[in-house]
Parts: sequence; C-alpha cells; structure tokens
Amino acid sequence: MCQSVAESYAGKSIFITGCTGFLGKVLLEKILYSCSDVKKVYILLRGKRGLTVQERLKSMLELPVFSRLNREKAKFIDKIEPIVGDVSQEGLGISPEDKVTLINEVSYVFHAAASIKFVAPLHDLLNINVKGTERVLSLCKCMKKLEVLVQVATAYSNTHSIFIEEKVYPSPIPLSHIDHLINEQPDEERTKMIIGDEPNAYTFSKKLGEALLAEKTWSCSRYYYKAFNCNCKSIRTDPRSSARERTQPATKKILPQSVKVYACATSTEKPLTLRDLLNLTTISSKRNKFNELPFPDVYFTNSKFLLVFLSAVLQTSPLTLADALLRISGKDPKYRKILRRIEQVRDVLEIFTTNSWKFSTMNNYCLFSSLSPSDQITFPFSPSLINWSEYIPIYFDGMVKYLFKKNPVSSDLS
Repeated sequence: MCQSVAESYAGKSIFITGCTGFLGKVLLEKILYSCSDVKKVYILLRGKRGLTVQERLKSMLELPVFSRLNREKAKFIDKIEPIVGDVSQEGLGISPEDKVTLINEVSYVFHAAASIKFVAPLHDLLNINVKGTERVLSLCKCMKKLEVLVQVATAYSNTHSIFIEEKVYPSPIPLSHIDHLINEQPDEERTKMIIGDEPNAYTFSKKLGEALLAEKTWSCSRYYYKAFNCNCKSIRTDPRSSARERTQPATKKILPQSVKVYACATSTEKPLTLRDLLNLTTISSKRNKFNELPFPDVYFTNSKFLLVFLSAVLQTSPLTLADALLRISGKDPKYRKILRRIEQVRDVLEIFTTNSWKFSTMNNYCLFSSLSPSDQITFPFSPSLINWSEYIPIYFDGMVKYLFKKNPVSSDLS
C-alpha cells in the first residue's frame, strides 16, 4: 500500500523559501496542520523594517491564517526554525552553521521566494527569480537526504501559445547571458528589446527560472528528485473568455532521462468567465457597500478606441464632476485619485485581460486520482472540485475582513 501524504512527511524536515508571501504562509500552515508529524520546518527569513527574523516570525504566526493551528495544535511553533538569509544574496546569505544543518537534515525543499513586481527592473528580477532559483538548487545538490524540490512558478511564464502543455518550455535567451544582464542593469528601452514578445520582465524572468531549473537538474545525473511548479493562469477581456485561473502546485518530476510536469488549472476543467467573475464580485461589493466608486460596473471591449471613449464618458468626466462637488462642500477630492490607481492596474494587466489561454491538466488529473480517498479530501487540489459561486463570495469577504479590517455583511469566515 502506498504511503499517505502525511506519512511521507512524518519524521522528515522541510526547508521553505518565501514563507512570508501569500502562498508561502498557506503552505506552511497546511504542512503543519495536515502533516503534523513532520520533524522540523526550516524557513528562510530576512530582517525587515528593523525587525529581527524572530520578531518577523512571531508577527506572522499571529495572522488569521494560523488561527486553527493556534487553537488546535499550539505546540506547532516548536517545529519551526527560522534561518537568516536572502535568495538575492550569494549562498542565499545563509551562515555556514545553518548551511550544515540544512545539508544534514532536509528531505523536502519548497522554493517559493520570488519578486512578483511586473514593473521591477529586469536585473533585480533576474537576480531574485533566476539566480535565486540557481542558489537554492546549488544548496539542494549538497543535501544528503533530499527527496523533493518544489519550485513555485507562474503560468504567465508561457504566453506564446494559446494551448500550454505540461512541459518546461525553452529559454528565450541563452542562460549563460543572465549574469551579464544582471551586471548590465539594462534601462527600460533595452529591457523591451531583451524580453521581446514576453508580456513583461516578470514573466520573462520566471520563464528563465523554469528553464534554468530543468537544465541544471538535467546535468546532475546522480541526483534523483521531484520539482514542483505552482502556476497562475490568465484571462481575456471578452465576456465569454476564461477568467484568471485558480491553481494549485503543479509537479515537475526531474530525472536524468525525463522532465515531467503536472499543472493544475481550471481553464479546461472548471472555467470561469470574466462576466461571471464580475457578476459575483459586484454582488459581493454591493452587499458589503464596499464600492468606493459610486456606480460599480464594468464594460467589456476589445477596441482601444472604444476603451478610451468609454473611459472618458463613464469614468473621467463623471468623477471629475464628483470631485468638484466634494470641493464645493468643503471636502477633499478623491475620485480621480482612485481612478488613476484603477487605470494603472488596468494598463499593467492589459496583456492578460485581452488574451486567453488553455492548459493541459491530464498529468495533474492522474496525480490526483492516484491519491487515496482520504488524501483527496485532505488535499483537494483538483480544479473540478471548485464551485465558483461559493468560492468568489468567500474570497471577496476574506479581502474585506483580512485586508481592509472590516466585518463582511454576511460571512462564514472564522
């Protein structure tokens, strides 16, 4: 009989980078809650805003995502060991003593640290998202007990094709050029020339990171381990097209002879159109009286001219008038400022909201089917299980409660 997921982690130690990020916190909580017999979880942390790593860890564990652990398994904190370091530094910035500990103890590595800023300088993105991955891989090669390497990536890495297969795609440039580009620190115009048809420097760097992981692992024939890739899929601003994918970790099985990828995506199994997404979020917004703009609504168009016209008629003009009325009444204007923020986000995301992609998920389907019935309940990563009409309102209420610190009008959130 095959081991359960929890049994495979029992008595073994884990190393996680990017643990303070959105996915990292969820991953840490899930491992500690559902695989409670894990021996130790080492997490890479750096001091930030004058806080030590111990202070950052304490603050993080007080967040709502860890509430059930604090209620039901209070001793979980004893299994967490912070490691001072930074993926942007050589050797991950880890002390020799901590490196020895990781080399001798760790069986599973989750690499989730990354810069996700679409408009960050290319050299910074390459240093963190590509060289950072190489630094983690170099450490993994020294680990005596290593079984699995997990890399968190994004489906935005591969936007050149309408249908994305479960495989690692070739690097758009020779990987040997990365160090030169980091040292060159190209400006905005030079960056556009380098990334070519890629949506932005972020997706470009993530594609290089995947290619590097596959190439470097392929060259190390004496190492047998698996690597996981968490992908986030995209959308088109046609009301009939698929909305942003909800995803789970996909899996790359790296062997000297083959590279196998498992992608978890909803475009083929449980698609969500933009119109349905907007309908669900608008309902939640009105229910919570959470619309900062007076008349929350969205119009879909693929025409640039019509976009400019509708923006002027439906947004700029009325909101300019609304600000004028605020001034007359002695209040500070606010609507044009809100509009500018919305337009900035719209422009950055335009490439993703004007295109649509579908993703092969057969390997992921087979992977989920191989789990025992109890593990399928504990780790429900199949996209077919998603109910959007339930998920989106809960997601929206979560933003209201945890990001904006307000109580949703009706919510089952604890």
